[in-house]
Amino acid sequence: MDDLPVYERTLSVPQLLEQLPSEISSLVRSASGNQYLHALALGALNTTLTESVFRNYEPVVVDLAARWLRSDISTDYIHVLSAFARVLPFAPYLRPFASQYALSPTGPQSALTDSKELTIRQLDTNSTRNLLLTLFRLLSFDLETFSKAVSPIQLQSLFPHQDRVVRYLAVRCFALYMHAADAATENMLRVNTGTDPIEGEWEEITIDYRLLGLWEERRWASLESSIRNTRASRSDTDAMKLIDDTRDFFTSRSADICGVLIPRLKDAHPSPSSVVETPTATANLRRIATSLLGFKPILLVGLPNAGKTTLIDHIAAKMGQSESMVTLHLNEQTDAKSLLGMYATSSASGSFSWQPGVLTKAAREGRWLLIEDLDRAPSEVLGLILPIIERGELTIASRRERIKCAEGFKIIATMKSSYNIAGEEIAPTTSMLGNRLWQRVPVTSLPVEEMRDVILQKFSLLESRVPTIMDVYGRICAAFHGSLAIKGSQGRTPGFRDLIKLCSRLNHRLQRIGAKTGYEPTPEGVDDEILLDIVDVFLKYIPDKSMQMSLASVVSEALQISPPKSTILP
Repeated sequence: MDDLPVYERTLSVPQLLEQLPSEISSLVRSASGNQYLHALALGALNTTLTESVFRNYEPVVVDLAARWLRSDISTDYIHVLSAFARVLPFAPYLRPFASQYALSPTGPQSALTDSKELTIRQLDTNSTRNLLLTLFRLLSFDLETFSKAVSPIQLQSLFPHQDRVVRYLAVRCFALYMHAADAATENMLRVNTGTDPIEGEWEEITIDYRLLGLWEERRWASLESSIRNTRASRSDTDAMKLIDDTRDFFTSRSADICGVLIPRLKDAHPSPSSVVETPTATANLRRIATSLLGFKPILLVGLPNAGKTTLIDHIAAKMGQSESMVTLHLNEQTDAKSLLGMYATSSASGSFSWQPGVLTKAAREGRWLLIEDLDRAPSEVLGLILPIIERGELTIASRRERIKCAEGFKIIATMKSSYNIAGEEIAPTTSMLGNRLWQRVPVTSLPVEEMRDVILQKFSLLESRVPTIMDVYGRICAAFHGSLAIKGSQGRTPGFRDLIKLCSRLNHRLQRIGAKTGYEPTPEGVDDEILLDIVDVFLKYIPDKSMQMSLASVVSEALQISPPKSTILP
């Protein structure tokens, strides 16, 4: 196997442990928790084993990469950059970590961006080769981000280097940095390296570096195939076991969303959330979290009251984004100019000054942007968002300004699905401007059994009343779904949000009368007050009084209240 290139060595976990240094291998075999993850992170920095560690431990690779950023990782910075460069094409969600490490003004590699001191010439030939190959891979992956990681003067200083491989790699990196055309690149290579073969070591085999591009493509294709096979063979149970065994030891830069790890841009402690992670809610959260690992804007599609906004708020709290997240409620009257910004008079001088809008601020500061009911947005606003989701930039034509969206900027939108005449859920129209650019994520509504579990966990005082509450809710929903007149008269049907609102009221009502368990006898009149709460939450917005009365009788029957009391409407 040692005769194969590094990328073709598909190592199983036992084979991988045999290849690791003995000290690290023993820790991976016997340690647990923080020591286990730390040993894996160190092992992954071995350039011959990075891809194998990634394949076998991908569920926790976000936390391993987060550990590479820490100062207690005692290793050469070239090894850290090389590890990022090797896995980024297959884990692009690690780009925030990689760019932060490569561009840190105080990091050990910061001297490479200094054009005054030619630090790169102080490295030995082998280290210079490794660094340049790493830079070549980073620039090939994302030129705009990683071009800031090195000065072109540093690269030019290597053109007369004694090693032809170093000269070749320096020219290729310089050409990428300068956006040089193919003809210009070939001319620079001919001048600096000649026309003879450039043989050197690459992935532990000897190649002609003039064919580096073809070798890199072969490496990508081989790794992509082996990683895809490993993912297909890894069961959800195995992945969750790895997460569960190490969950309590993840760093503050790793956000755990129901077993899916997402990189945090900065150290943050999750804010408290009121979401109860039932099986359906967990499945919804995992789908959303998986989509967050990509770069496409996310479109959540689900029935009204399915919890789309609540789920995003929950994830934002976990990610430390809840305080900075911007929420837009769009409609036909939304003015695109107010989202971009406008000129306003200054209170101090009286002159006009530019005041950026919420969209401009969010893009510039790397905030999350939540757009409610995207299907209600006018075409002018969708046209404004289109360049952002296509090219990652915001254009302000009136100022001739182009704003590159900062790292961390993410657009998340919601859209309501509906029922057809047969009672089946149907997705909204796909004729929306830029529809193909969105990552659609279906959000499943909670079944009745899970609604009951949520109420029991959030409102313990209602335990004795949950069967009655669910019976009332079921009858009201059945009445709405069974009557086109009711649905047509007010445009919305009751949902889980209304049920939680009702339970919150009832819980507070029981607290006010001093209930401790919810099983105590209640004073006379409490049942009437409960009826009024139900009517106020579910029926008050129905404009037709006779329909209110009809549904109130349904409620009174479920509450076992005599019919005359059902006429007590607020």
